[in-house]
Amino acid sequence: MSEALLLLFSHTKSLGVEKLFADIDEGNFRSQALFSKLGFKANNGKFQRFL
Repeated sequence: MSEALLLLFSHTKSLGVEKLFADIDEGNFRSQALFSKLGFKANNGKFQRFL
């Protein structure tokens, strides 16, 4: 899953996207861990990453 997401991030950056958001349910600890591993930072209950 993480490899596919990294490819998606690379593609979105090539399209000019500068920031990504992930809306992850509060109790979904596996998804929170995955997105943290991918460089997302928690901010007001949402995860975001700058490309």
